[in-house]
Amino acid sequence: MSRYIIRRILIAIPVFFGITILAYFIISLIPGSPLDLLLQNPSMSIGELERKKREMGLDQPIIIQYFNWLAEMFKGNMGISYRTNRPVFNMIAERVGPTILLTFSSLIVAYVIGIPIGIIAAVKRYSWLDYSSTLLAFLAASTPNFFLGLVFIYIFSVNLEIFPIGGMFASGSEASIMDLLLHMIMPVIVLAAQQFGKIIRYTRSGILETYKEDYVRTARAKGLYERVVLLKHILKNALIPLVTLLGLSIPFLVGGAVITEQVFGWPGLGNLFVQSVHSRDYPTIMGVIIIIAIGVLVGNLIVDIIYGFLDPQISYD
Repeated sequence: MSRYIIRRILIAIPVFFGITILAYFIISLIPGSPLDLLLQNPSMSIGELERKKREMGLDQPIIIQYFNWLAEMFKGNMGISYRTNRPVFNMIAERVGPTILLTFSSLIVAYVIGIPIGIIAAVKRYSWLDYSSTLLAFLAASTPNFFLGLVFIYIFSVNLEIFPIGGMFASGSEASIMDLLLHMIMPVIVLAAQQFGKIIRYTRSGILETYKEDYVRTARAKGLYERVVLLKHILKNALIPLVTLLGLSIPFLVGGAVITEQVFGWPGLGNLFVQSVHSRDYPTIMGVIIIIAIGVLVGNLIVDIIYGFLDPQISYD
């Protein structure tokens, strides 16, 4: 196992650098320049703009800019934000907690809701429960995050006034866990919706396929209760496709969080990323991309390790 982990880390290193190269060259193609904000200042002279351009390193070729940024990153310096003049590391440190809270909460909600519904749909296949769960999965997976978020805000915040419209805490009041939970309910459900639609379908199909295996028939022939057969023999093997889905869900969760955080004004990395793109804040954009890339690579490594615990036949040698 340790050799496999080391091998995966060695493979992840060039992948990580490939991501940074691709991302840096793509953001350089964004129309406009970080100096556009300074151009809006009527007192800014041409000479001052040129001095600022040299100071920010924007007068050099893009390849030189990338290697300068890479050298600073190796020193632990993510740079200074063009928009706020604050260290990028500090800005990300403030935002990464809310994003992790939102994404992990939505992932837990998706699996807690999706797995039981998928089990019921498989056990009661071709019943009204099965058809209802299929319809629910289809609607959840096909509804865009921004649309579902706006519908939730209109119904539960504007009309019914049950939940707050956005943010992480109510402004002007002392922060509390109850206030945080009230602000989390809608964005967590919206972010989880597309995931539990897939989880329902994967769970249902995985259980139905496992039902046909010889060891399941052997377990029933031994006189085991159907609940024991389902939980001990069928469900464990049916979870393997869900682990695959978990690995594939990580990038989509991050992408969905960018939209969801914008809709609900959630102060996370997604919100920071959009603000940075609008202002052409290259250091902050790259800092957010680095954190996301590391999260995705580590998440997929953890998923591969979980495989070994679910299926002993999988070898890492």
